[in-house]
Amino acid sequence: MSIPITAEDFSAIGERFQSEDIIDEIDRLLPLATADIPQLATRGYGPTELTKLTVLRSTLIAEVASRNQQRGSKKGSRQVEAHAIKEGKLVLRSGEAMALATLTNRTPASGETALQTQQLVTDTLEQIEALGGNIGHDSAKIRTRLTSLVSILTLPALAVDPSDAPARAEFVAKVQAAIAALPQLAEQKKTHQQDAKTGTSSLDELDGRTYTNLKTMTRVGRTYWNEHGNRQRAGEYQLNALNDRAGKPAAPKAGGEGEAEPKAEAKPEAAGKPEAAGEAAGKKKAP
Repeated sequence: MSIPITAEDFSAIGERFQSEDIIDEIDRLLPLATADIPQLATRGYGPTELTKLTVLRSTLIAEVASRNQQRGSKKGSRQVEAHAIKEGKLVLRSGEAMALATLTNRTPASGETALQTQQLVTDTLEQIEALGGNIGHDSAKIRTRLTSLVSILTLPALAVDPSDAPARAEFVAKVQAAIAALPQLAEQKKTHQQDAKTGTSSLDELDGRTYTNLKTMTRVGRTYWNEHGNRQRAGEYQLNALNDRAGKPAAPKAGGEGEAEPKAEAKPEAAGKPEAAGEAAGKKKAP
């Protein structure tokens, strides 16, 4: 048996349970413990501990709501950045086609030799072809390609007639706007991811503290009523929703004694200790 002391201790316990399951158990056990608090207080779980539990419950509900909001923000940031990357790819391919068309339709300058024209076209074509290749969902990669595109479109070899200059300038401005937007979107996504990670850690600790309070209450209640011969009442002090993570209904014995302490390294005890299976089962919280 071990007693959690540090925030890390409580987090290690809390990360193995879903917050919603803990709240469900509080809702089930709170009326029972409230009615029995005079008796429980004689064995170490009194009004102060019960008040702490109600406060923990309120805080837990608020934190769960905050976590869900953070998840929504993180998902939204991913979607916005993904859309920006997609739009950037479309602009890149359009610019690539524009550059190729301009190069193909280019009229050699006066006095330019065939060898010079061939060298100029070859060099320019290599730069245009470098814009191709897989980009995936890499924000930095699409920004780099778009920046290269702007440079390519300013090459003398790809100069346009004055009549086409406004359209070229408008397109270059669109490319530059895409470049400017992507770093900000990437930073927003990172911020939301970090907030979600921090929120999960905080919620794990809160889950652990709340579970530990509940664990103490059920142990005290069960042993008190067993001591006084009321096995039916003792059997009500179980953590039913936290016993079996596989979804099977928990079937605690009336007046059952003994529960495995919440140690991360502990293995489930033998059948008949209804909380052992649940405590061993892990839970995963999505960041």
